[in-house]
Amino acid sequence: MNYEEWEAKAPSVITSDSVWKMRAYRLALFVSDIGWQDVTRLGTDDRTTKLAGQLYHSLGSIGANLAKVSFHRMSLLEEIIRLISTMIPDQRGRTLRDNDGVTSYEIENLGESSELLVALLHNIPLVQS
Repeated sequence: MNYEEWEAKAPSVITSDSVWKMRAYRLALFVSDIGWQDVTRLGTDDRTTKLAGQLYHSLGSIGANLAKVSFHRMSLLEEIIRLISTMIPDQRGRTLRDNDGVTSYEIENLGESSELLVALLHNIPLVQS
């Protein structure tokens, strides 16, 4: 099975997820699926059984790490959009900068959304190499 055939047969529960838009995520899922044949073959020989488990774990973690990182980035962007959407009406008709040229809107004035933003800024997942 080639990539195009695999992609066409992917279940909607996977393709409807926003991370599906990332080509790297789709390729990671594809390589995980085709790697299953290698894992199965390695698992039949006592000499390579441990390698089979390591390969399966490694292949699966690529997509999982991409999904975790993507979810974090999308959450951060959604929070920024939400904050901007509420800030713009509040700021219209007033200047966005004070006399010193510094923005007067502080993160502490964001109320409960500041906790989410601080959490997103301090708990940044990275793709494991």
